[in-house]
Amino acid sequence: MVEKILVVDDEQAIRDVLKTFLEKAGYPVIVAANGMEAIRQAESENPHLIILDARMPDLDGVETCLRLRSQPRTRSIPIILATGFKQVLLEALDAGVDDFVMKPVRLAELLLRIKGMLKVRHVEDGIERAMAYTQELRRTLPSRQFEREGSTALAMA
Repeated sequence: MVEKILVVDDEQAIRDVLKTFLEKAGYPVIVAANGMEAIRQAESENPHLIILDARMPDLDGVETCLRLRSQPRTRSIPIILATGFKQVLLEALDAGVDDFVMKPVRLAELLLRIKGMLKVRHVEDGIERAMAYTQELRRTLPSRQFEREGSTALAMA
């Protein structure tokens, strides 16, 4: 599965560089020029990861992150914040940013962070699927049968 990335930055040149770089690395990329557009894109496109600029007019990266985290459809999308201002990092981490890169962005470092975040997302998705499957089994199987088979399976493991 190829993971789609949303790049959010108010500077066209930065969006263009990141889009070109990430597409050459094999990722489909969508872009947004501001926080409100990023929220709309995240809700409609369901990206696997967001690279979010910290400083944008109107709705900055921290507020954008808070709004993304408040919506069920977007709350679990990993977010990497790109910033040139260290003083925003604590506020951004409190808002729910998963990772950050300092500007000017070193593309090789960004790519490593993206790969790491996507690995974590795959693990989390697998855990969520396993939990949903377990809940469905509990719901559909008679409770005593599940308890008996579950304890047998645990004993065998």
